[in-house]
Amino acid sequence: MKEILIPIIQKYHVKFTLKFLLVKEFFILKLILLIVLIVMVVTLILSLKILLYISLIHSSIELLK
Repeated sequence: MKEILIPIIQKYHVKFTLKFLLVKEFFILKLILLIVLIVMVVTLILSLKILLYISLIHSSIELLK
């Protein structure tokens, strides 16, 4: 009985560890994508703010002339 059970258990254990590793890698990949997305959004907001400030400065210079 033991000789029959051990290979089955090993097989399922390998399958489980592979699944676990895949899920873990997938989670890490999703995390990296989320971080990249957040960085892109923050960069976009900052660049828009900078453009707004530049346009404000430009318009104020035009008003001063």
